[in-house]
Amino acid sequence: MMEIAKRHLRFVKMSGNNIGGPCPFHKEGQEKRPSFYMSLETGLYFCHTCHAKGTLVQFLRQMGVSSALIDDVLEDAQCAPQKKIQKDPFENAGRGEHFLNETILGCFQYLPKGLVEDGFDPKILKKFEVGFDRQEMRITFPIRDLEGRLVGITGRTVTGAREKYKVYKSKDILQYAPDDPAVRARYERYDIKNHNFLWNGHNVYPLAFFGDLDTVIIVEGYKACLWLIQNNIENVVALQGSRMSGAQERILSSLEGTFVLFLDNNQAGKDGTLDTGRRLRKRGREVLCVEYPYGCDEHAQPDNLDQASLLGVLDAAEDWHFWRIRHASI
Repeated sequence: MMEIAKRHLRFVKMSGNNIGGPCPFHKEGQEKRPSFYMSLETGLYFCHTCHAKGTLVQFLRQMGVSSALIDDVLEDAQCAPQKKIQKDPFENAGRGEHFLNETILGCFQYLPKGLVEDGFDPKILKKFEVGFDRQEMRITFPIRDLEGRLVGITGRTVTGAREKYKVYKSKDILQYAPDDPAVRARYERYDIKNHNFLWNGHNVYPLAFFGDLDTVIIVEGYKACLWLIQNNIENVVALQGSRMSGAQERILSSLEGTFVLFLDNNQAGKDGTLDTGRRLRKRGREVLCVEYPYGCDEHAQPDNLDQASLLGVLDAAEDWHFWRIRHASI
């Protein structure tokens, strides 16, 4: 990690495993003192002036490094001896064991027209690497661990297939694997449990790591998460379903700040809100719940609301305890 820092940064000080210096993402003179920090253990970075944040993968991309070279960097980092991060509140939760090459996403670099027709900005879709699998006829969403490493791909059908969301397993990934025997051998052992990860967690994690996180909004799915981000509501993660897994609970309960539950408006979403809120409250966390506007369809999701409605319901979010009393019949 130090070699990467030397190549791309002008750092002026070190504090433990963090380095600090001028931010490479905004003009010199915009900060009175160096406000950019990067962890040499994880590659996470954050600027207290322009609020640029991200993972090692995102940093390398911002620096113009190709996906193939990023794969090489991650491969070297994975092979290097790992030291335990003393102050990491997440321990090993949310970190992948099996990784995919960044270059595999090139197989799905097609614009998902269905999402554009639903109102999603192509720039947002590109930024979050949402693509389209022409072979499977599915909109693809990359799954990353807390440190930004590619751990999986899931696809949403556009043909009404029985399996609405499909998490790609080893046999699926091998269809797109390069001819490299070492890579193919690794993909034959590949496995993923997608509910061990929070979608978009890698964008929220740097704020938590550097102590700059006040609120986390929790939604169910990828579309809901992207819709909030498109409407300038960025501290949001998705459970990839209506129920919070044990791994997701460990990650979330280690975060500082308030949780705002914004699951779907159907019965499964309400059941998930009740269960997630109860479990987080037992861990001593403050939990608020969003109530959909009066007259909303029972199957409404966050991506059915416009920006004004989103801001309105989030501002009016109530304590989970009072939400539970009002929904006592659940």
